[in-house]
Amino acid sequence: NPASMIARRGLIEAKFVRGSSEAVLIQGAEAERFGQRDDAETLLARAQAYHYGGLEERSFPLYRRVIELDPVNQPAHYHLVFASWCSEPQQAVDVYRTYVRRFGEDDVLQSVVANAHWLLGNHEKAREYYDRALEGIGPHSAAGWFTSFTRFFSGLFYDAMGERGRAEEVWYRGIEDTKLKLESYPDNLGTRMFLASFYGLVGERDSFLAESQRALEITDINAWALQHLPTAHAKLGEPERAVELLRRILRSGRVAANWKAHLRMVGTSPDSPPYDQFLKEYRSEEHTSELQSH
Repeated sequence: NPASMIARRGLIEAKFVRGSSEAVLIQGAEAERFGQRDDAETLLARAQAYHYGGLEERSFPLYRRVIELDPVNQPAHYHLVFASWCSEPQQAVDVYRTYVRRFGEDDVLQSVVANAHWLLGNHEKAREYYDRALEGIGPHSAAGWFTSFTRFFSGLFYDAMGERGRAEEVWYRGIEDTKLKLESYPDNLGTRMFLASFYGLVGERDSFLAESQRALEITDINAWALQHLPTAHAKLGEPERAVELLRRILRSGRVAANWKAHLRMVGTSPDSPPYDQFLKEYRSEEHTSELQSH
């Protein structure tokens, strides 16, 4: 049933986690081809394809149209928050406010909204959401992707606010969690990438390099799992290595603008050398993706 938007969205999720923006956008085009015009499920599939395919801003009107057609469509609200935080952080904040009224608080989205508040300069609000997100993890939570995501960014925030001790406490807990998970799943690439990043952020350089190398040697490597490692190198003042990894992500097929927000969060401008040269390469690939989406 090529018109099944539930199946189509499943494929979009799978292609996204494999790190292929082109494959994601193809699924979006297929959703438009086989779906119904102005149908909420078709629009949601197309929105997710643009969002996960690296063309986040093109997803915004589609997500908003889904919400107009179906005001209690939880996935549309949820994904619009995620799609917005890097490039339209105020939209992420506003949509999450509506999300909470309609569906209640969400532990995962709290750390995403914290990121948005940080980018907006709302530091007290960012702290509030980071603190709540960390409290929601609990002392015995497994090292899921969003647990590591929360520890990664909340630590960066505390460090930026001059609270190095608090940041290291969060990152060392990330090391404990990820090491525990890797005992059972040693080839979990995303978890190993976070472990490497945490080691780098706390200054354990030998472990950082060893875990990075081990992760990069995993056969099943994909671009999506790589996205936080360049941020750690940028934070450590190693722009050439950060750009090298960003290029590897782009060559692997992942086009996404979140790297620019990540750089700003570690005090670096995407327009500064050598990131400015990569920015030109990224824009070229982004343009190619725009053409493919048509």
